[in-house]
Amino acid sequence: MQEANEMRNQLIHEFTEKYMEKLFYFCLKKTGSHAEAEELTQDIAFEIVKALNKGTVPVRFSAWVWQIARNRYAAWAKTKRRRNERAAGAITGGEEIEDKSVNILDDIMHAEQMALLRRELAFIRNDYRNIVVAYYIENKSVRDIASSLSLSTSAVHQRLHRARIVLKEGMDMAREFGKLSYNPENISFINNGCQGNNGEPWNYITRSLCKNILLAAYRTPAAAEELAKEVGVALPYMEEELSSLVEATLMRKNGNKYETNFFIV
Repeated sequence: MQEANEMRNQLIHEFTEKYMEKLFYFCLKKTGSHAEAEELTQDIAFEIVKALNKGTVPVRFSAWVWQIARNRYAAWAKTKRRRNERAAGAITGGEEIEDKSVNILDDIMHAEQMALLRRELAFIRNDYRNIVVAYYIENKSVRDIASSLSLSTSAVHQRLHRARIVLKEGMDMAREFGKLSYNPENISFINNGCQGNNGEPWNYITRSLCKNILLAAYRTPAAAEELAKEVGVALPYMEEELSSLVEATLMRKNGNKYETNFFIV
């Protein structure tokens, strides 16, 4: 029961913080009146909070909020049209409230989905990410992608399919970054050996990012994706850092997990 109440309160807080202002401008675009927009916004908010208080836990919160907004606007428009019809004695209200411009709701939802997609592209594996970027952003054909990566077209299709699933799963979840992403720790190292030709290992372990990668992997050996979330770095940059740290023998890779190759006390 306590967990359910905490989830409800969290969703209500998320709604009031992230959606109320957007809903008002959506309503203002639809109604053309500040007074009517405020009234419609409150009506939408009431329906959302009422549903959450009844225990509704949406799988995709953003889509659920905007679907309720769409439904309540449709009900408001229908009611207004009927009032206008009664007042004029004829059907005169429909054209006035019909929105012929680009649908602001679709614009908002598209912008939110694109932001989520960009976020998830930063946290999927390199072999998936390269294909997704090439296909959807660079508009390359499957045949061209297959040729550039020395893969069969079937393999490219399979990875695109898997990448879509991974991206959708990520977009539907709330990402939680680790403590080191906002509160990096500073640790000192002692080197008893000789430095390399390029100053190794000091050229790695003087930087805050490498220090915290080494610290995170020492505490809990993890895959590149998990370390990226722990320190709050996009996966392409994390992969490069991990490769350098492994090459410098400061880390080692066991299976798909990375671990620090020395003691930290």
